[in-house]
Amino acid sequence: MRRSWLAVVALAALSYPGAAAAHAGAGSPAATDFVARVTSVPAGLTAKVIDGDQSLWLDVAPGLTVNVLGFSGEPYLRFTPSGVQANVSSPTWLLNRAQPGQPPPRVAPVGATRWQTVARGRSYTWHEDRLHALALTARQPGSELAGNWTLPLRIDGGPAQIRGSLWHVDPPSLLWLWPEIVAAASLPALLRLRRRRLQAAIATTLVAATLLALAVAATGRLLYGRPTVSTAQQVELGLTLAAIVLGLRLLLIRDWQMLISIVIGAIALAFGAAWIGILLHGHVIAFLPAPVQRLAVAGCLGGGATLLATTVLADGFQLVVASVPPARKRDGRRDAG
Repeated sequence: MRRSWLAVVALAALSYPGAAAAHAGAGSPAATDFVARVTSVPAGLTAKVIDGDQSLWLDVAPGLTVNVLGFSGEPYLRFTPSGVQANVSSPTWLLNRAQPGQPPPRVAPVGATRWQTVARGRSYTWHEDRLHALALTARQPGSELAGNWTLPLRIDGGPAQIRGSLWHVDPPSLLWLWPEIVAAASLPALLRLRRRRLQAAIATTLVAATLLALAVAATGRLLYGRPTVSTAQQVELGLTLAAIVLGLRLLLIRDWQMLISIVIGAIALAFGAAWIGILLHGHVIAFLPAPVQRLAVAGCLGGGATLLATTVLADGFQLVVASVPPARKRDGRRDAG
């Protein structure tokens, strides 16, 4: 008994890293309606858009000194042989670091510079509003192009630019919600089941399918590089998959099948709710193809909700029926007739 309880606690605890990644916040969305693309980069530089249209990763070749200019043309970032520095007095730096819903920070005097090291290597990722600023502009009818953006630079003192474009991606069809619709439609029939063995077999199959959807969805999200897959992401994925394997193992314990179904259902529903944007927005931010990621998230939502309903409501309904005296049930049938 004690070992089984410890296994259930471990299952919930091991699922936390993936849930934390799912709730990483606005800096790492699961999907967006716009995607920014880099079209032109000066020689010696490598640039990549991160999270659809949110951030930019820039890598500078050795021997070059690159300055990224801010919104007003002020010094913003500086890539040097000793590392990457940020002008913490730059209005662009202050505005990019402001939290949503808070008043704008106090801007330093014009021309003020105060450099602070933000990275030791030759590459750096930062939130860049200029990538998605064009999302607020009107598009031409029938065109998915929102506009072109530029990022002004100075390379070894000379002017340069990184150029790119912003594209709108239509939202997916609502048919991706079909697992939830099927679950809702079949729930009344599942709740009327009176055969314990059949109900247990359905619950076991549903748990296995939900765990598979959870594994696919977590893999797609945690293997997405920013710009590469970090060690922390690999560890989180390993712990999440270990928790899923543990859940399958616990399903073999007959006395704990109901509790495991509830735990798995709650975890899958939480993951699906965190990734609901994948079913609502056009551009999916994941390692796996968008259709696979959407199907997995839909499976998490539908499987998690159905598991909770069938294990909690169905068993509760059966307990209520079992508590009714036989004579009263006969009266109820006579009244119904």
